[in-house]
Amino acid sequence: MFDVTKAREIFYGEDQSVIVFGDHEADNTWYMVPVPQLRTVGSEPAFSLTRYRDASGDVAGVCTFEVELVYPAAARAAAESELGPDIVWGQFTWTGGDVFFRYDIEGETDGIIVSPSLFGSNVATFQIELDSDAAVTSFINAFSRDGSVSPFEIEYEMTALTNLLGARATVTYNADAAIAYEKTYEKRKDTWGNTKNVLVEVKQVLKRSGAGDVVVEKGAGGSDETVQRVRDWAWSTLEQEVAANIETARQMATGPFPVSASTSFTHSYEENAIVDWTTPVSGYLPKFNAETWNKVYSEVDNRELVVTFALAGQLFDENNEPAFENVLITVDYPTRSEDNTFRLVAGSDDMTANTYVAKGALDPSGKFDPNYRYKYVINYADGGAYTSEWIDSSETRVELRPSDFGMNYVRFIGSNIPFATDGSDPEKSVKSVFIDFFFKPPEGKDALVKSQEMTANGQEGQVEFVSHYHQPIGQSYSYRLRYLMGNDKVITIEPDERYGGDNAEIVQVLSPLEAILIFNLRAVNVDDRASYAFELIEINASYYDTPDGSGLPAASHDWSWVPDKSVGVDTAEPWSFQATPNSDTSYFRMGGQIIFGDGTDFVLDQYYQPADRRSLILYSDSEIYSVKIDPRQIAWDTISAVYLNLFQVSADAPDPRQLGHIMREPLQRLTTAQQAEIEGKRVNYQRFQLLGTGTEAAADSAERYYNIRRLRSDEEITFYYDVEYVMKDGTTHSLDDQVVNNKLQLVLPPVAGGGEAPEILEARIPAAKLRPERKPRSLEPAQ
Repeated sequence: MFDVTKAREIFYGEDQSVIVFGDHEADNTWYMVPVPQLRTVGSEPAFSLTRYRDASGDVAGVCTFEVELVYPAAARAAAESELGPDIVWGQFTWTGGDVFFRYDIEGETDGIIVSPSLFGSNVATFQIELDSDAAVTSFINAFSRDGSVSPFEIEYEMTALTNLLGARATVTYNADAAIAYEKTYEKRKDTWGNTKNVLVEVKQVLKRSGAGDVVVEKGAGGSDETVQRVRDWAWSTLEQEVAANIETARQMATGPFPVSASTSFTHSYEENAIVDWTTPVSGYLPKFNAETWNKVYSEVDNRELVVTFALAGQLFDENNEPAFENVLITVDYPTRSEDNTFRLVAGSDDMTANTYVAKGALDPSGKFDPNYRYKYVINYADGGAYTSEWIDSSETRVELRPSDFGMNYVRFIGSNIPFATDGSDPEKSVKSVFIDFFFKPPEGKDALVKSQEMTANGQEGQVEFVSHYHQPIGQSYSYRLRYLMGNDKVITIEPDERYGGDNAEIVQVLSPLEAILIFNLRAVNVDDRASYAFELIEINASYYDTPDGSGLPAASHDWSWVPDKSVGVDTAEPWSFQATPNSDTSYFRMGGQIIFGDGTDFVLDQYYQPADRRSLILYSDSEIYSVKIDPRQIAWDTISAVYLNLFQVSADAPDPRQLGHIMREPLQRLTTAQQAEIEGKRVNYQRFQLLGTGTEAAADSAERYYNIRRLRSDEEITFYYDVEYVMKDGTTHSLDDQVVNNKLQLVLPPVAGGGEAPEILEARIPAAKLRPERKPRSLEPAQ
């Protein structure tokens, strides 16, 4: 394993350099960080820029190209000259990666992100739709004018497991600073997550908004250079964590400021922790001479259909063997009748992606038609095969992921877990960690919650869950961590459902000991009517970390606060406390009184909120309530997992049942077009997972809470939901009748009696059932 404290910068050529790391144990072994470059196929660059003379469809051109990581021969020679000719070159084992392309159009910086192949030279294929003639001109100027290097940058952020040595780091996200930045400087759009590539936006905004901070302290064996490298790594790590935080906020957004639902956090990384070390390396794409430019640039009369099909993610099993032999993809589009089938192969740099191009067809209105269909045939090494149905799409990039090939390979690696040793404090040590793992199998296959035990940190103690089917499986997986402490107390942590496939699936299992949690109280004035302003908010909040709600709260806090009366978001002083983080069965209980500008008040009574939602957001036009979800009747002897999707809709949205299944799916499962279709229609989305167990431990029976909003002007409160039971024989059943009747409680029956496809159900509760009618109260004049 490479040692982050043994880093050397090696210079070669004309002011060029590479970074090399020494091995942690073998003094003569070194690892070189590869550098990015535009890929060539044969002697020609893998680059194409096309301009459409008739820009119908609001797109004026398209640029496609491939990049890769290489080890320059001159860099190796320079390193061997400096380090010694008998050194041994080690190979990084990449656990994941992202590739960013940053470009500039008329002074506006933009970017796109794709996943590399995670094999060979880590090829990444980009396709950029240029939506104006000015955008095409910017690309022409960038790649064809004088000079050897374009102003457009490629950055690889590859990750590999190692120990954090020589320094410790603390990363902080301040959601309030992000909200203030968005409100003050970026009023024209939602800067923090209104597109699919949230990470691109976070990287552009996080530092200049002041919402992120990194503090690094030198540790044993560290140096100033090590501190700087750890700081660079910590920023990359913070950007990834903030992007996930913002994406969660976008799921539940209920108002004009989706970022207001994000939560502040502080995470510390101690020395010797196992981390995904990031090696960011960047470079600029080249410019082309006149001869080459004539080969890579073209103009056509009409827009073309351009679709990139790519293999994405870790497609090799635990024995480093490909999950399949090859996949044949066939595209059906009206204007192309030949050569519509092509082959992709995992592990071949030349065959991990293919860009399909066809003359654009026109729809009945005379506009460009982006709709096509495709199917694929997977050929397995043992002679088996799987043929998909025809799939309708209008996406310009289609990624085939491990789950599409019937593969799921997830590794759990412990990092800084205080495993018990002789003389260790039994309250602060861990005997072992039991990991319950579940993925939804293909139709006709048994569903199992598999359980394994972890007893050591690092790769020597890693736990693996592997599945192989000759047909696609679900992309998502779920897991639960049960820490058996030294005093025999059990701490259960159940993170949100994961959506794997873009990178190698490695889950870091962290210490269960207390961390600093930050809870925010926020008020959103939706308009400038004085009657809708907040006059006073008095809230008491308590945090409970026992599944059955018994005992005293672990922490509590009081607010008596008068928010700012201007339109927008205001935040009270945050509440910080120490607790076990991310336990799915922990929750906040809140109560208090909210007084509005017209003298009316709302009593918040026994309001419950899941522990992973560490902000209470009050809207001036709404009241909030909790729906209790009671799973105690579930017959876990026949059921492996239960999934619930709950959401509300905006005032102008159609009946969600008209839009079908996309209204009930997490954003990660939806295409870009589907996300756009429900944008602004579905709000306050929340997904719950309940797992059985593969051991004799008790199955999940802890109550959950879903938080809903009612406009103060509405006579009733409405929300929608579906419930899916995954049986142990692999079949699925859904609830098909109404089980919420005039009260804020959803009792899950022992088994579901409906069909396999989850059905969206509606719950309507009259306002009179929620609380008694209240008269306006007089307010004392302001002093």
